[in-house]
Amino acid sequence: MVLTDILSDLEINKSITLSISGVITGLAAGYLNFDQKVEDRKEKIFSNNKEIEKEMLIDSFSLISSFGAFDLAGSYPSNISEVMIYSFLFRSGYGVGHYIHKKYLRRK
Repeated sequence: MVLTDILSDLEINKSITLSISGVITGLAAGYLNFDQKVEDRKEKIFSNNKEIEKEMLIDSFSLISSFGAFDLAGSYPSNISEVMIYSFLFRSGYGVGHYIHKKYLRRK
């Protein structure tokens, strides 16, 4: 029952939109030098470790985006799974966009 709820809740247009917005966010983060700005910040939000701080900020972006995409139809476990899948899609898109910027678009 939960698997059918998850499959009926996931929408392909939301999945594609989240993935593409993740790619765009990753490209923008690379262009705006997000990694260096997080490392240079004096005030830390989550941790004093630079890598943990950066990953937590990116995960916060993906979680906020996924909450905007899911609906409350279905059971509680399927809603949690839906948020996790949408968050994963955004985070994957971010990784792709950031890699494209780092590998091909970075100014040398």
